[in-house]
Amino acid sequence: AEQKGLRMQVDCPAQTYARADALLLERVLRNLCLNAIKFTRSGHVTLRARMRAGRVDLVVADTGIGIAAGDLARVFEPFVQLGNPARQREQGLGLGLAIVRDLCALMELPLRLRSQPGRGSLFRMSCLAPDARTVQRLQAQARAAPDLVAGSLVVLIDDDPLSLEATAFSLGDMG
Repeated sequence: AEQKGLRMQVDCPAQTYARADALLLERVLRNLCLNAIKFTRSGHVTLRARMRAGRVDLVVADTGIGIAAGDLARVFEPFVQLGNPARQREQGLGLGLAIVRDLCALMELPLRLRSQPGRGSLFRMSCLAPDARTVQRLQAQARAAPDLVAGSLVVLIDDDPLSLEATAFSLGDMG
């Protein structure tokens, strides 16, 4: 986002927990954020989490190119790439949103998309929030967990620069 001159806003309260598979949810959010960055020429990309009545609403929004109403369902199909009729490999394979759709279905997370051409897109998911006892246990585990990454040599190999950058950012957050 920074390389493209976009403002990346992450708005997630520190003590927000969701009942979902952490790795699968991370993959969903990463795919949505990478797509948002890829298809936004100017403006911003936002990742937001909000607690609402025992649920956690997760939103990825952008001021990108948007999606026409007739294409909203199609973008979730495998190998569909709007605006890439030549199937240029450097633009991806058209699997990101199909993966998002399938992972959300697997985790039983409702996924909604609103979009308007020229104005951007908003993807919304809703997860159950854990009860207070589970949150306390998770917080205690996080405090007691050893740092598994700091001081280690980590090698990243990927042919997608955006994926490399996102993974490097996540690893940097881990020390």
